[in-house]
Amino acid sequence: MKNDSLFKLAKHKNASNVIESVLNNGKAHHKRYIVEDMLKDTQEEVGGYCVVVELSKDSIGNFVVNKAIEKSETDLQEKFVEVISNAREDLINSPYAKYVLARVDKLEKTTRIQREEEVTNEN
Repeated sequence: MKNDSLFKLAKHKNASNVIESVLNNGKAHHKRYIVEDMLKDTQEEVGGYCVVVELSKDSIGNFVVNKAIEKSETDLQEKFVEVISNAREDLINSPYAKYVLARVDKLEKTTRIQREEEVTNEN
């Protein structure tokens, strides 16, 4: 899927439901393909943007981002946390991105607790 295609589909009311359905029920490689495409960053290109950041600010796209974070494997969840945390200043004033930020904050907290438990168990 071309980066721009995912961006347009995820912002469309009905098409976004299809993407969420794939994230919920699709095969692992289909989910990964969508998530990796969402995490691509074309900011270095003329007219470029970070798909996940822009979708987080959208009234419909933020639901797709939340679902992608929820259904992603750990390595991709960590990438979401990195990308969204780095864009926090850009997202903080968006009424829709607050839901994505809340999910990322929760994920960061859960990850931190798990790491602390692992360290405790090693000792």
